[in-house]
Amino acid sequence: MNIYELTRQQKDLLDILFWEDYEDRQSAINDALAKIEGEITQKLEYLSDVLAEARAITEAREEAKRSAERRFKTALNAEARIEDLILETMKQFGIKKVSGKHKNVTLCQGRELIVYPEDFDVMELPEDARKTTIETKPIYTAVLDLIKNDEIVGPYIIRNPYLLVK
Repeated sequence: MNIYELTRQQKDLLDILFWEDYEDRQSAINDALAKIEGEITQKLEYLSDVLAEARAITEAREEAKRSAERRFKTALNAEARIEDLILETMKQFGIKKVSGKHKNVTLCQGRELIVYPEDFDVMELPEDARKTTIETKPIYTAVLDLIKNDEIVGPYIIRNPYLLVK
């Protein structure tokens, strides 16, 4: 669908301008331009109509992109809401797995995460539980063992459950 009334030649030129292969496109553009008849001002007017249509197409595609992005974000939010609903319901009723006609849903325990208090000094960790590159950082597995063996105060473990849907 064209916004402006274009001649067949103008429509063909516009189509060529949207080709992906640059070398073929450039050759085709040169051929199309050679076919334009009339004075230079007529040729420029001819090309300005093509430019106006190209701008209208660009604007329409930009709006379609914004609309698609909004729909995509809405879909992501809907997905997250239904996942949260299933997750919370399964946790509330102590359900670990649901085997359904079309899907199986399993409540899985996430990887153990270590939470450090804001005032925690990594230098308090034993040397084998930290590493220094540009800055000193805790070594996850070593700190996890320290916490599990009650050898450290401050950091603690959390698990973020998640759903596995097959």
